[in-house]
Amino acid sequence: MVDHLLIFGFKKLQFLMDYTYESLGFVAAAEGFIFVSGLFFGWVYGPKALRGRKEFFASTLSRILTLYKYHITVLLIIVSFFLIPSLNQMWNLTWEGKLALWKANPIEAFILGAAFLYQTSFVDILPLYIFLLAWSLLTMPMIKSGKIKTVLSVSFALWICGQFFPQKELGHQIGYLLGWFEFLSWQFLFTVGVVIGFLRRNGMLLVLNQLTRVQLVVLSIIALFFWELKHELFFESKDWIAALPAEPTNIRNLGFLRLINFAVLGLLVHGFSRRLKKGFSFGPFNLLGKKALQVFSCHLVVVYFLGFFSDAITQLKIETQVLLFVVSILTLYLPFVGSFLVTILGSNRKRINFYLRRKHAEKI
Repeated sequence: MVDHLLIFGFKKLQFLMDYTYESLGFVAAAEGFIFVSGLFFGWVYGPKALRGRKEFFASTLSRILTLYKYHITVLLIIVSFFLIPSLNQMWNLTWEGKLALWKANPIEAFILGAAFLYQTSFVDILPLYIFLLAWSLLTMPMIKSGKIKTVLSVSFALWICGQFFPQKELGHQIGYLLGWFEFLSWQFLFTVGVVIGFLRRNGMLLVLNQLTRVQLVVLSIIALFFWELKHELFFESKDWIAALPAEPTNIRNLGFLRLINFAVLGLLVHGFSRRLKKGFSFGPFNLLGKKALQVFSCHLVVVYFLGFFSDAITQLKIETQVLLFVVSILTLYLPFVGSFLVTILGSNRKRINFYLRRKHAEKI
């Protein structure tokens, strides 16, 4: 939420991205989102696959449909903003023309977005997740039957194909925007997460519990090396990284240095949490996790809405920007306010119905 708000506005707070975006190396929030999604998918849907193919397919397809409903709802809200002439005129964000269709032809943008042919900034995440779940319809039955090496080998081969930006090139050829993240690359991170989640749930992956002190020290050194490569405190590395093939630190194709960096940080977090016998837990964050889909969808609407006022926000004093920034982040809790109101209204409706039934009974 912080990164997306800073990208669409709040120019005086841009310094925050030094601490929120890739602060630990070549790893952003996207890697965590996709990997954890795969991890929990393997954990939750793995047992369903073991119980039967029919249950697994039904539950996964239901989840895909739910995701698509939220995708359409978000698009409807965003397009409704652009259909308001006064707001449309205020939209100045183009990003090399990628966001221009929203302003030029909102209805066409919505239709293409619903068909996954116009996946603009940030609204391409839910389609990516939908495709990842569709991919799991093929991989999970194989994982269940023990063909894990085959699944990982095929997934890794597809990741290699993704290094050549086939999705980007296909979009250029057909004239549509197919999303920022190369699916063939990012499915590998999701698939690895699914495999780990499935094996851990079924007690078949114990090696991760046995990271030694020496291994943790080595991983820490590697993590510090990547941190230095990213921030260049002691020596410049951009030139020789750029000389490596396939853009190894590019987030779009999940380059190999980025992939290794994420694996190292993930193992470190896991290893230290196991040794300390205490995982990361923070109440306000845990609450957001309980309605992750609703929270993410809400954040898309808020970020795009504030995008209309990007120029106006930039002209505000820094104190006012900070206040608005904090309020914008707190809107992530709006889904819980909505649920609370629905619960209260539902409870009142039950009380009213009970009261009316009792009065009716008394008359009789």
